[in-house]
Amino acid sequence: MLYVADTNNHLIRQITLSGVGGTVTAVSTLAGTASIAGSSNVGAGTFSGPKGVAFDGTNVYVADTGNHLIRKIVVFRSDSVDGCRSRHFGIRKRRRGSGFV
Repeated sequence: MLYVADTNNHLIRQITLSGVGGTVTAVSTLAGTASIAGSSNVGAGTFSGPKGVAFDGTNVYVADTGNHLIRKIVVFRSDSVDGCRSRHFGIRKRRRGSGFV
C-alpha cells in the first residue's frame, strides 16, 4: 500500500501496488470528501489541503495543512471488515505567536 495526500481534492488516496515493479492495480479514497474542504471526523472525514502523509504500519498521519492539524487515521483489517477511522492527533498551531500547543 502507498498513501498519498491529494491536496487539491482534499483527499487521502490509497494506492495498491503489485508485483516486483510495483504496478498500480487500484487507486481509492482512504479518507476525505472529494472537493469539500473541512475538518470533520464524521464518516470519511474532511481535510483542508492535506500536504503530507506518514505511515507507521498501523496508522496514517496526515499534515492537514489548511486546518493546522496533524490528523491520525487508524487503518485496520480484520477477517471480515476493512476500514479506517480518522481523528485529530492533538497538535494545533496557535493563532497568535509561534510554536505549537
